This record gives sequence, C-alpha cells and structure tokens, in this order.
Amino acid sequence: MKKEKLTKIVIAVVVIGVIGVMYSELQRQNNINERELEYKQELENRKLDLKQQEIELEKKLEAQKKYQEYRREENLNNCLTRAYDIYSTDWNRVCEIINKDNDCTLPKYRADDLWKVMQNNKDNCYKQYK
Repeated sequence: MKKEKLTKIVIAVVVIGVIGVMYSELQRQNNINERELEYKQELENRKLDLKQQEIELEKKLEAQKKYQEYRREENLNNCLTRAYDIYSTDWNRVCEIINKDNDCTLPKYRADDLWKVMQNNKDNCYKQYK
C-alpha cells in the first residue's frame, strides 16, 4: 500500500509538474502574443503618424506653391506697372522737350517708338515672371 501511495504521489507530482510546465508555456506564449500585438499597434501608430505628417507636408507644399504663385503674380503686376510708368514718364519728357504740356499729342513715329519700348518692357516682364 505504501508503494501504491508513493506511486500516486509520484504521478501527482509529475502531473502537477506537467501542468506547471504547460502553464508556464502558456504564459510565455501569452507574453509573446501581447508583445506582438503591442508591436503591431506601435507600427500602426507610426504609419498613422507618417500619414499625418505626409498630409501636413502636402498642405505646406500646396500653401507654398500658392504663395509662390501669388508672389509671381504680384511681381508681374509690379513689373507691368513699371513698364507703363516708364512709358508715361518718357511720353511726358518728350512733351516737355517739344515745349508742350504733359499728356500732349505726339507725332505718330515718336508715339510708336515709345509704344514699342513699353511693349518690349512688358514682354521682358512676362519672360521674367512666367
């Protein structure tokens, strides 16, 4: 009977040991699964962060393009205004040279020359700020 009891005790110890090993393996597997889930979540968060950064960068680039287009238009308008101002100033200088008031009527050949200079200046503006 002692032998039988001892056998039962040994079997019980072995079963408890096996259960302990199985439990330990399950815990280890759970830890691995938890770490894998955390890693996947971290990767997902990083992907979302990168996507958000990409969206913000695209918005900044679009804003920068709009600003550059605005500046180009502004510079073009300023250049065209200067071309007209030069034309007007030159026109009035010629009027003064021929002893007439500002905005006088000029001979066609003089008016055409001034017009050509202004057109050339305007063309240069368009080339520069295209």
